[in-house]
Amino acid sequence: MGIWVGITVTLVFLCTGVVWYIQERNRARELAGISSMLEDILNDRDIDRPGADQEELSSKICHQLLRLQNMTRGYHTRIEHDRDSIKKLITEIAHQLRTPLTNIETYLDFLRDEQDGGRRAQYLEAAKRSERKICFLTESFIKMSRLENRIIQIRREETDLLPTLRGALMQAEEKAQKKGIDICPCFPERIGYRHDANWLSEAVYNLLDNAMKYSDSEGSIQIGVEANEMFVRIWVRDYGIGIEPEDEAKVFQRFYRGKNAAKKEGFGIGLYLTREIVLLHQGFVRLKRKKDGTLAEIYLSLIED
Repeated sequence: MGIWVGITVTLVFLCTGVVWYIQERNRARELAGISSMLEDILNDRDIDRPGADQEELSSKICHQLLRLQNMTRGYHTRIEHDRDSIKKLITEIAHQLRTPLTNIETYLDFLRDEQDGGRRAQYLEAAKRSERKICFLTESFIKMSRLENRIIQIRREETDLLPTLRGALMQAEEKAQKKGIDICPCFPERIGYRHDANWLSEAVYNLLDNAMKYSDSEGSIQIGVEANEMFVRIWVRDYGIGIEPEDEAKVFQRFYRGKNAAKKEGFGIGLYLTREIVLLHQGFVRLKRKKDGTLAEIYLSLIED
């Protein structure tokens, strides 16, 4: 009897040892597989999806590693995109600043050599114009950066939209008078809307400035606002040179200038800033080509997220 008990105990220990050995070998194989997958992730190699015969925990870890690889590649893609965007922005800024800087240097050289008082005054005024362009560009670059990186907070308050639009009109008044352009407002008595008055006024002014820039002297521009159950619509209508059909979707890109704008002064910044400001107000902006001129529209949603 004692012999059989001893044999039974021995067999139990042997079976336990065999099971332990098999489990340890399987665990070592799984760990080696996980290590291999991690090595593939580190070297940006595709990893295999878990097989149907894998244990639940092992399969779960493999799926997590697959997600980790996809996330890592997504981060790398975004980093590459951001790096390319920064390079492009630096190139664009350098291009935009090169002309006024060169002009200042040229006119300063003229001033040093010129004795005639009248011409010296002309050169000095030309240098000042270039200096003002550099100031404008620098301020615009700062605004673009702060808007894109959400450093500027849009403070939306429920208030009448009409004073905001009239503020934009006052900004445009001096330039309109110099060019002999008549700006005709078409406003109701009141439209309430939650908005940041300062920033939205700048967005509307940019549309007016763009309309004046591409309108003929002694021309006219119309500005209006209306509301329905879903949107507030602000519109600016000019009767100038207009835009080409292929430019309608591109004019809001940073530094983009349409084919018809080549001979007009500008930097391709105003409409870009307008779009960014309107987006922060949960709206959108578009330009529509007309038979005679252009219609710019801002749509602001009355439905809160």
